[in-house]
Amino acid sequence: MRQKITKSKKPGGPTTQGFSERFNYLLDQAKFPELKNGRTTSLGEFVNVSHTSVRNWVAEDKPPKPETLELVVAKVLTRIKKKIDVRRMTIWLINGDEYADNPFEKSKPRYSHAKMYKTFMTVHEIAGQKEVDIFDLPAEAINEIHDKILKDMEDNGLDAPDPEYVAALLILAKKQL
Repeated sequence: MRQKITKSKKPGGPTTQGFSERFNYLLDQAKFPELKNGRTTSLGEFVNVSHTSVRNWVAEDKPPKPETLELVVAKVLTRIKKKIDVRRMTIWLINGDEYADNPFEKSKPRYSHAKMYKTFMTVHEIAGQKEVDIFDLPAEAINEIHDKILKDMEDNGLDAPDPEYVAALLILAKKQL
């Protein structure tokens, strides 16, 4: 679900829930001063915009127009060593974690229902072959197997789990019972 956007009763445009928190996180990463120690002035001078506009962004959940936000983000990212895509950052700032992961954190695996189904079927089939009753495994072990399979699929660009890897994980889990 998209972040809630509401019309503001205050001048300055609509608000986007959580925008200021995410925007301030970006500014923290870019080593701008704290909000109470000159952040609005420093950023305003850096991107050549008014103090009022910056205040709307950092404290009122009121993002600038999309084209302005992209320009501001591109300029702010020049102060950060890590290579981050401007559009990805902009999408995250507007939408939050619903549509995009925080670009500063490791991405969570996102995959389709087809991959989920293939993963389930592969694990279930191999568990039967290796005589591992999945329902006997503790939830932590199942979660760990799941996470490792997803990481392997993501790291190796696979559409379905590697059966040998799944078998090895299941055998190891069974031995730990």
